[in-house]
Amino acid sequence: MQVNINRLTDFALDLEQELPKLSRDIMDAATRIERLTFQVAALKTEVAIFKKRGNKMGERLKDDTKEPLRCMQNVYLHGEASKLQKLYESLTCDEPNFSSVVIPESQDQNTKWEMKGVQLHDPYPIRGERYDPEKGLHTSPTSYFNFSCWTIGDAPIAVWEKLHQMGVEVQAEYEIKGKNIVGEFTLGEHHCRTVTE
Repeated sequence: MQVNINRLTDFALDLEQELPKLSRDIMDAATRIERLTFQVAALKTEVAIFKKRGNKMGERLKDDTKEPLRCMQNVYLHGEASKLQKLYESLTCDEPNFSSVVIPESQDQNTKWEMKGVQLHDPYPIRGERYDPEKGLHTSPTSYFNFSCWTIGDAPIAVWEKLHQMGVEVQAEYEIKGKNIVGEFTLGEHHCRTVTE
């Protein structure tokens, strides 16, 4: 009986020692899944660009080595319906001007932040109502929509911050291709980190 208790104790200790390694393995797998998710979004964006421009599949717009850094993004916006409609339209026009609509005063800076390869995940802004718990009633009509895109260089954090100040809820995840940097902007806060292989 004592031998079985010793074996069980040894087995429990072995498992306890393996937990940190398993935890690291799980975190590494989650990071790989996150990276693959962004790569899938990037490929979908490229396919949409190919279709829009009539290019043959398999043909690339440019050699990757000649392109500037791309920041791939998945974005969710929620807020007052009239604001969201204007933002949605700025993404669906022939020349998307989303960033310039949000921050019109600094046109030069916004050029690098203009959304490229926009892929809308909702056919139109989804309508709803904002609930005011203090008044116990629904107030202004709201909308939300999701999209994927890329910008040149860094993530447009100043644009997300401005939207947050305007009362628009922003949840954005991004990856800067070639720099192994991933980040997010949620509830008005920006967090990023470097991903190691």
